[in-house]
Amino acid sequence: MEEICRPCTREDLEEILEEIWTTLELQGETPAAGSNVPPTLSAQAERLVEGGLARPAGKGFILTDQGFRKAKEIIRSHRLAERLLHDVLNLHSEEMEHSACRYEHMLGSEAADSICILLGHPRTCPHGKVIPPGDCCEAGETLLRPLVVP
Repeated sequence: MEEICRPCTREDLEEILEEIWTTLELQGETPAAGSNVPPTLSAQAERLVEGGLARPAGKGFILTDQGFRKAKEIIRSHRLAERLLHDVLNLHSEEMEHSACRYEHMLGSEAADSICILLGHPRTCPHGKVIPPGDCCEAGETLLRPLVVP
């Protein structure tokens, strides 16, 4: 049976970037623009090239500046969602992870910053993994911006 290659959705690309980031962390590397995509993820990285999120380099791929920023954003949103669900809503394990995975694709940068400020700029997720700091952390913001206004 012939496999049909469907176009990647935004969520598909975000999941690939998340997998690259977490794989690099597991290998003891700090993800950055120009990070080599682990060879085990080369097939997925090919899908990032068209969107400018990765580019070929030698026999593999590296994250572009845009790819790194997007990966950082999705990881930050996921880990902040985990913190919110764990610390405020008292969810644990499977439900926390399942919900955080859905929220990471819905949170914009303002919503992520508001969650970060609300939680006091947490440095790690409930699993102990580093939450990439956002602009709100760098500025030391302490006032929440309303996300809904009349």
